[in-house]
Amino acid sequence: MADQGATDSGMEGGALAWNPTALRASLATDRCAELLGHGRLRLASTWVPVLPERRFQFLSYLAYVADWVPRYRLAHLLWADLPEEAARRNLRHLIHTLGRRAQATELEATASAVRWSVASDALDLREACSSGRWHDVARHRGDLLGGLVTCGGAFGEWLTGEREHVRQWRRRGLLRAAAEHGDRGDHAAAVGLLCDLIEDDITDEEVAHQTIEALARVGDGHRALALFARFVSRLREEYDVEPCRDTRRLAESIRSDDDRSVPTLDQRPRS
Repeated sequence: MADQGATDSGMEGGALAWNPTALRASLATDRCAELLGHGRLRLASTWVPVLPERRFQFLSYLAYVADWVPRYRLAHLLWADLPEEAARRNLRHLIHTLGRRAQATELEATASAVRWSVASDALDLREACSSGRWHDVARHRGDLLGGLVTCGGAFGEWLTGEREHVRQWRRRGLLRAAAEHGDRGDHAAAVGLLCDLIEDDITDEEVAHQTIEALARVGDGHRALALFARFVSRLREEYDVEPCRDTRRLAESIRSDDDRSVPTLDQRPRS
């Protein structure tokens, strides 16, 4: 663990402060944090799962931020139920323990801030979205620290908000990648991405509409209509609303084309 003259900077509130310099520095190192899906960290050259313990919350948060974080913010995040001095004392002990055990060798600390500059899959995802590398987004799956099923307190509130940010990054990336495939006429590739995305939220109408349309374009009208039926059912069940007019018209058009593809008795060839 190293000490450097960092200022008391970092994230404000729950939003992630974008720091390209910190990002490039972290991506230059070997990945030490896998934050998407169940979650695991490489500590003392060994991969260990992220458990509902404060040391894992501390390191996962730092790996996700990839920048200097003020000590007061970390103390509140992990020990919001304690008086400030007690929370800061616990934080000092945690940093000292990690340093003594040499578990997180890239951990840096000053009197006012802490940083763990390591590469992570969450940073890979964010960088892919930031630079428009939409097709790289498909490599990343799973919720942020999905293994932490029950996680309360200030850390739990932060995690809930950031999980939604990660979902939106992935959604945006897959929609853009699917659109690029569609523009090139590769509708089968678009279907693969969209069918993966629709399983994240069957009630997302923009995703449902594009997936139904892409399925129709590859000639799979039956599957498109089955998806439309699932979409309508879940919309009614969860929100008591109907699909928008454009989506209904799309389904009607597919159904009409599907009906015309089956010959009537008069149209069938005579033997």
